[in-house]
Amino acid sequence: MAEQSDITPIIHQIWHDKDVPPRCQAWVESWRRHHPGWEYRLWTQVECRALLAEHYRWFLPIYDRYPEGVMRAEAGRYFILDRFGGVYVDLDFECLRPVDALLAGQELVVGLEPQEHVQLLSAHRSGLPRLVGTGFLAARPGHPSWPMCTGSWWAAIPAPVRWTPPARSCSPGRSTRPPGTAGSPSWRRGRCIRC
Repeated sequence: MAEQSDITPIIHQIWHDKDVPPRCQAWVESWRRHHPGWEYRLWTQVECRALLAEHYRWFLPIYDRYPEGVMRAEAGRYFILDRFGGVYVDLDFECLRPVDALLAGQELVVGLEPQEHVQLLSAHRSGLPRLVGTGFLAARPGHPSWPMCTGSWWAAIPAPVRWTPPARSCSPGRSTRPPGTAGSPSWRRGRCIRC
């Protein structure tokens, strides 16, 4: 694939199937409403696996061993952005205005976790001043950050697979709570405030 220097105008989101939960429908629609000229793609777990089978076959044994769907969604976003570029955003993020100006001239844009997450035990011990969030990611196709996350990190995963969000692993931090539990970064509703 030829290298592209701009972030593709496509919004990616991942869910188990095409039935977005009612509590997330307004947030999903906010991204579509603020980006009418953009392509929108809701990926299912089946579609994510098909992408891996076609383009990242080496990762399938790891992907298939994940016991939770949220683990597959966490991993899938990096491969989607590597292949297609664009914006990945969690279903529980609300867009308040278009992101075009934020992305203009950029090849990679990531969000940061709230400062209180840096105070979590594992991040605090590592001495990190900030943590990269995984709920909003944007990149051009083939950006060199994704192979660093998907290649070197995944190669070190011991069996059985344990939950560690990939973005936390790309940076030295680790999540201290499993996803979907109160207080975990993925549990809190996000807002795209600076966009």
